[in-house]
Amino acid sequence: MSVNIKKFALTEKRIYEIKIKKGRHYHSSHWNRIAWMLSKDNTLVQNIVIPKEAWYPDDPNTKDDSDYNKLFGFGQFNHHKNSARFVWLPDFFREGYFDIFAYVYQNGKWKSKYITNVRAEETNAYWLEAYDGAGYMFTVNGKELMFPATNTPYRWILQPFHGGDLKAPQTYTIEIY
Repeated sequence: MSVNIKKFALTEKRIYEIKIKKGRHYHSSHWNRIAWMLSKDNTLVQNIVIPKEAWYPDDPNTKDDSDYNKLFGFGQFNHHKNSARFVWLPDFFREGYFDIFAYVYQNGKWKSKYITNVRAEETNAYWLEAYDGAGYMFTVNGKELMFPATNTPYRWILQPFHGGDLKAPQTYTIEIY
């Protein structure tokens, strides 16, 4: 299946921003109140800028450097049992770059697959489509990855979250267009 990248309406008008403060996992904004809405939509489309302040170096003294930072996705009532999200990690070999992954929980077990690498401060187009009972299509800037998984037509829209155990090492703001 191919996604028409022209469907991404890039705009200079910011819809909202997500500020995650140093030492926290979650943001606190108006979007927080609407992020956990039940959705029957099969598709989420977001144009996102990850700022250079979100990049942090590898720390050999902690096991938490491999904690994925979540952007957005779908959850199915218990997102640690069944969900699909875009996640990111700093590219520890190139400052100011981020590795983007598809991240899926299936029956309580998670798997991730690399999609692409993006640069800080650039707008990138993300498209997540759920195929009921068949899986998810993850697309970033036209690069597609199909991730087979069972799912239902009812899902929650999941919000950004920093880390698993690792909290934000500094304050940063993700911009959504």
